[in-house]
Amino acid sequence: MRTIPSRARVLLLVALLAGGCAVGPDFVRPAAPSLTSYETEPVSLPAPGEPNPTQRFIADGIARQWWQLFQSPELNDVLALAIADSPTLVSARATLAQAEEVVIVARAAYYPQVDLAATGSWTNARSLRGGSSRAVFASGGSSLTTSMFNIGPALTYTPDVFGHTRRFVEQQTARDEPPRRDRAFVQLPVAARSTCG
Repeated sequence: MRTIPSRARVLLLVALLAGGCAVGPDFVRPAAPSLTSYETEPVSLPAPGEPNPTQRFIADGIARQWWQLFQSPELNDVLALAIADSPTLVSARATLAQAEEVVIVARAAYYPQVDLAATGSWTNARSLRGGSSRAVFASGGSSLTTSMFNIGPALTYTPDVFGHTRRFVEQQTARDEPPRRDRAFVQLPVAARSTCG
């Protein structure tokens, strides 16, 4: 019985391992539950003044700028100023902008990278008596000056064969979500503190 040579075994092992490096399936967000309320049976609201009323939510939710529901120009002005000058919101905006830029940088790996480099050098060699420098200075001169300039483009591209770049972009996009939500959540306490003080 003939055996496979060791070099062929290694190549077969590498091919099998490389095939196993394929990245998992694409993430699919699970469907939201079809429930419309916490309870399946309708609950009757208690009469005004009765203890332990059940909490109810507005169907569309409360507007992000909830203070405008009071229709008070003074309150609107105070909160507009508080939100515009809030260092907490400025920080949240900066964090969000940074996260968005990180996603853009991650997506750049899909495209070829072009680089242009330029270098220059200057060398002055003087002849010392004897030695191999006589061959260089056979023309009778005692020094040699060399100027060298090098300009060259470089084009690199790494194909996304195993999905590493795609997964990296997905990861950075997922990391972009918390700052986006934090910005909305930070506005609520800023507005609440401004109305109470």
